[in-house]
Amino acid sequence: MKKYFLSCFYGVCLLSLLIFYACGDKKTSSSGEGAEFDEAKRDMINRVDKVIHDLPPPSEIPFILKATGVEYIHGIVNPLSNVNAYSSDTDAALNLGVLACDMSYLSFHGKAQNALDYFEATYELADKVGLNTALFKDLAERFRENITDVDTITVVTNEFLARAERFLEDLDELNAASLALAGSFIEGLYITAKSIENYPQKEIVTESDRILFLPLINIFLEERVALLDLLAMLKSIERNEKVTRLIDDLGILRLKYDELSMYLDDVDGGRISLSGESPIGQVVEEISRIRRETVSIGKQGV
Repeated sequence: MKKYFLSCFYGVCLLSLLIFYACGDKKTSSSGEGAEFDEAKRDMINRVDKVIHDLPPPSEIPFILKATGVEYIHGIVNPLSNVNAYSSDTDAALNLGVLACDMSYLSFHGKAQNALDYFEATYELADKVGLNTALFKDLAERFRENITDVDTITVVTNEFLARAERFLEDLDELNAASLALAGSFIEGLYITAKSIENYPQKEIVTESDRILFLPLINIFLEERVALLDLLAMLKSIERNEKVTRLIDDLGILRLKYDELSMYLDDVDGGRISLSGESPIGQVVEEISRIRRETVSIGKQGV
């Protein structure tokens, strides 16, 4: 079962990237710019690859959330009614990643029809930014037909990842793929943050409470390295107002992470506060604010 969540949760969260890897039209560069272009492309591929590999094993996240006693949170996912409002490439790419992560959350909690609806929405957003999804059509059909079949979904998502590896080295445009990865990363943090916000207790006092709760906080702490890599990746792509704001916001989050780490070191076995004024509460609020900006309508990227 854990193997299933490793491939399904990770593979589905990166569905948006896999769609980008299958772009049909490849851009070309002049002979005079070829070497410089190829070097920049290799550097960007390495940055994307590093973000992916520095993410904590996604197979752990659903189990940690369930083990801490946090139930499914109704209304947490980005409403599908927002999809048609994402008119810019920036917003479409970011929210392609958001919706893909939401789909995995719904799948884990047994909401098959909802997950299928989000699956369709990811393809709608991909089409909106002019990307070719035809090369994944067969896998999409198998996903739809076997959404409740654990073994088949495992095979399908593994094939998604395998095809991504093959297409990656031929990909000429990684800006949109980087934004989609950022969207998935932010949504994963947001689901964790809301799980903490909905935690049944507001203070962690006993050792048994700590054993249950600390793995949830560790999801944040373990993603500090991935956050740094994500920042480096976003700083390497073409920027507009929304991307610049996202970089600034993630930089603030990194500082909040440092404060959280120092706080947990100081309490060292003592009472842990989950109030909004505590370092934990501040990280939760900052993640929630970044996510609100990411999914917002009316603050479109240009």
